[in-house]
Amino acid sequence: TSRMRHESYVVGTEGYTFDGDTDLRFYRVSANKAAFEAGGTLAFDFTSTKMKLGAGVTLEFAVGAGNFDMSASTGTFKTGSGAITLSGNAALAGTLTITSTSASALTGGRQGATDPVLKLDASAASVVTGLSIVGAAAGSRVAVAAISSGANEGLDLDAKGSGTIRLGNTSTGNIV
Repeated sequence: TSRMRHESYVVGTEGYTFDGDTDLRFYRVSANKAAFEAGGTLAFDFTSTKMKLGAGVTLEFAVGAGNFDMSASTGTFKTGSGAITLSGNAALAGTLTITSTSASALTGGRQGATDPVLKLDASAASVVTGLSIVGAAAGSRVAVAAISSGANEGLDLDAKGSGTIRLGNTSTGNIV
């Protein structure tokens, strides 16, 4: 068995290249770390435990019937028509916008969409109303309000079946 051996290199220098495409390179960065470069720019580097995209690079691959894109420069995460399932302790920072016409546009619970704790339904043909929840500092109030493109909008609270709606069930303050 023979092995190919090569020194460590940095972006834009030699490495393993291809005939007719010398700015597409594979090279060793440091101990247990390698990288791919395309067009003279770092595409990504990797170790045995992680892969890091180069600045301005978008990672795209097929997910079900759609595509999954993740951009290192903009933090954009999107899919085509495929579904995304996040499990474990997933964290999102910044603004999360969901565009959907599904009766289960966003669901969450111990069993996912089965018996959810939270469910957003955006299936109405001309849905333009919704719910706004505004948090505040400790000791302040949480605001819950109907939102709409209309001037006036009602707010319904419904229990399921013969269930009871309780206001102030465990609080000690007044209901005004």
